[in-house]
Amino acid sequence: MPAPYPHVTVVLIARERFSRTVRTIRSLYEHTTIPFTLVWVDVDYPERYRQEVEAALAVRDNVRIIRFDRYVNACTQRNAGARATTDPYLCLLENDNDLSPGWLEAMIDACERLDAGVCSPLLLEGWRPFPFIHHDPAVGHIRTWQENGITVRAFDPDHTIQERLQWTAPRIVDTSENHVLLFRRAAFERMGGFDERVFTRQLCDMCMALHAAGIRIALAPKAIVKHYAPPPFATDEFPYFKFIWNVRACERSEALIAEKWNIRQLPGSMDFVRGQHWRFHPIAYAAWWVVLHFIYVGRLMRRFVTSS
Repeated sequence: MPAPYPHVTVVLIARERFSRTVRTIRSLYEHTTIPFTLVWVDVDYPERYRQEVEAALAVRDNVRIIRFDRYVNACTQRNAGARATTDPYLCLLENDNDLSPGWLEAMIDACERLDAGVCSPLLLEGWRPFPFIHHDPAVGHIRTWQENGITVRAFDPDHTIQERLQWTAPRIVDTSENHVLLFRRAAFERMGGFDERVFTRQLCDMCMALHAAGIRIALAPKAIVKHYAPPPFATDEFPYFKFIWNVRACERSEALIAEKWNIRQLPGSMDFVRGQHWRFHPIAYAAWWVVLHFIYVGRLMRRFVTSS
């Protein structure tokens, strides 16, 4: 008889908006069969969303609520939720994801099988009509070297990310997105939790911290999660969205990460952050995505021509 799964704490945090939280809660309870404690982090939700969430949780057991009377970033939310329990596994779940049957079991199995401290699901972009993995290819691998006795770090791209759609068994990877993560409690504490000064490029900071601590990252291809980035938005979500994508806070974050890990150049640019506010203007946002996809397809075609 297989051993029972360990108890898990699921920390539900607000990524960019509030209106999708109840849908994520329903997906969590529909597709999770092993025991877990849910910790919902309320970051000064507008009253109408707070009431919806409270009604959804009122019929559930093993629920804890952490309330802030102000907006706080995702890293602060994750750490607050982690402190609420002592379960051996800690799942950090953002509120814009749909889960699938067996998702949590697959992630625990991957950690146990590969002796990993962290596991990522197969994270797909939910708005696309075809499977497409949500992972920044520029944050593919971590490279370190010594210069005059100083450790220098860099991210190298991985243009084979989409090939993970063909994986059938868990594997160790260098980096992971942070929209849904399963941590061993011991690994989370060894990493030192999340740096609460960081607003953007959180995955860069987290991956460097895991790498520096020697913590292995697994990817569980049978744990399928669909990620739904906004739009749509409601107007009462705009203040929180502006807080999360505050340009000055994001500039400070990038400088902090580069200095802390001695990274020569972080992937991407602040233009990505500045472009986030277009998402409240559907026509401009659609045009922005068309341009990005033309660039992506152009790069794929150049690689094909070069390799043939």
